[in-house]
Amino acid sequence: MKIVKAYKYDIESEYIKRGITEENGWVHAVNWEKFNKRKIIPNMALTVMVFGFMVLLFMMDPFVATFYDADVFWLFFVIFCVSFLNVVVVVPLHEILHFIPLVGFKLDDRCFIGFERWGGARMLYADPITRRQHLISLITPLVVLSLLFIAGIIFLTGLLQVGAVFSLGFHIMNCSTDIHVFFYYLKKFPKDTIFFGSRYRVSH
Repeated sequence: MKIVKAYKYDIESEYIKRGITEENGWVHAVNWEKFNKRKIIPNMALTVMVFGFMVLLFMMDPFVATFYDADVFWLFFVIFCVSFLNVVVVVPLHEILHFIPLVGFKLDDRCFIGFERWGGARMLYADPITRRQHLISLITPLVVLSLLFIAGIIFLTGLLQVGAVFSLGFHIMNCSTDIHVFFYYLKKFPKDTIFFGSRYRVSH
């Protein structure tokens, strides 16, 4: 697996080196400028749903008791630690989980993770994959990590349980682009589409 600085790395060179060009029939799958504008309202709706869900949970008896009994310092300390761990652990793990349906646990030099200057991350699998593989790869982090955090909400208690709720909310919001791209690809591209990163072509 290769880790690079996404804001400095020339990703186009990877496409050209592997022959992923328009001359060879590969086309951009997404116009990101239009796509990002189109997802503003769905993102707002998702944000309202996530925070509404968190508020409803925190109104339940176990959480009310936790907030009532908790020291303010330790409450904010847990929230800070959860936020920090989500950025430095969960975000990279999220990107690695995208690769699992493609290569299993044998992460090789076809697997790229690029870190943004502002702390975000994105992945590139430098090999052609099918539409089915791409869809499974897109949704894997959402399913796996959500189940992990839900288990934490169920089995943990006190401030750790509160931390699990915040982690679930943060994670779902972090998956917003994956969710939108999943349904976009599901609707737009036929089953015989082949993808390479953000490029695609229909197999014949």
